[in-house]
Amino acid sequence: MSEALREALESKLREELNLIARKLRLRGYRSLKRDRLIAAILDCDEQRVRRCLSVTWWDRFHGHVYGFASVIALLFSVAVVVIGYLAATEPTASIAPLTASDFALRLAIGSYDFSEKDVQQAPKVIPCRGTLGPLFMYFDLVRLDALEDGTTRGASRPRIVYNAERIRFANLDSHPSLGELSGTELRFPVPASLRELGGPETVFDTNLYIRDRWFTDGYRKCESGTVTQSIGDLGAGDSPEPGSG
Repeated sequence: MSEALREALESKLREELNLIARKLRLRGYRSLKRDRLIAAILDCDEQRVRRCLSVTWWDRFHGHVYGFASVIALLFSVAVVVIGYLAATEPTASIAPLTASDFALRLAIGSYDFSEKDVQQAPKVIPCRGTLGPLFMYFDLVRLDALEDGTTRGASRPRIVYNAERIRFANLDSHPSLGELSGTELRFPVPASLRELGGPETVFDTNLYIRDRWFTDGYRKCESGTVTQSIGDLGAGDSPEPGSG
């Protein structure tokens, strides 16, 4: 070995000598004293030693980089597990069990010939019972005191409006899931006197609200004596718009 190579090694810090020894795959180099370590390096092939003299940033710190990356990976894994657990256990409005307060119902009765006199002739309160998919539903339709203005195809069509109060169910505890109501139908009868109140052109518009979902089929006749309202996908209903139609 040349004297210049020995001097180059002697100018190195112990840490740098350890890195060179590791590159040369010397065994037990950490237990050697500095002079013995330099001698052991000089015993190796000179060309190999010269190639190992340049100590890079990666040589110094790659062990720390791997350790840091392992810690980051561990923290990320823990975060994923915690977030998944919280998402699975946190109750949300869409999956919480249904209660009677989640429902609202508005029934509008329209006729081109309605007048304030017809409002007074309409029953003030109509006890109703019907079905909502698998649910047995009970409620009172309570009439508003005045006609409500409305238009259909640009023509004025006054309407008598009822809001459902005291909504209750006989078996809601057995069917508390929103999903069970998707694709079903609301059905309830109305008195013949109400169906004939505005003559043969009397039509009914049902607005059913289930939480933040709104369903309506628009104005339709009720010749069978039963008002029906279809329920779409409760995963994506319409935005509530009271009084539309």
